[in-house]
Amino acid sequence: MTLVVVDKIVGAIIKKRPKLFRILACSLIAALISTLSFSIPFTISLGYQWTYFVVFLPPFFFISAMVMIVLGFPLLCLGLKFHLVKWWSALIAGFIVGDLLIVMFSWPRMPFLVGFFSMGTIGAVSAFGFWLTWTFLDRRDL
Repeated sequence: MTLVVVDKIVGAIIKKRPKLFRILACSLIAALISTLSFSIPFTISLGYQWTYFVVFLPPFFFISAMVMIVLGFPLLCLGLKFHLVKWWSALIAGFIVGDLLIVMFSWPRMPFLVGFFSMGTIGAVSAFGFWLTWTFLDRRDL
């Protein structure tokens, strides 16, 4: 009974606001990709104790979602305005956002080159996942 109600509500949201649904779905995928890319290596470095994975998953997801809202959403709006939502622009924007994060979190110390590369790569992969979901949902009849 509840699933039918939820299905009707979600169906109504998709039909009335398909772009909002696309943005939410893409943001969820991008946040999930960056969360997994943070938490899995972090868990491995702590000795493969998967309880750490479960413990650190919610905070990593929250941080990733906030980064998507604060930095990713304005970049998406710029990309939509200038018709630049392409695979290469997603990779470049994601890499820049990842590098901005390492600078913000390590201020006033300068991060190592490895930090720039790793955070930039995580940002680029997350943004590419966003773009893939965006493109897939754009080609579907919602």
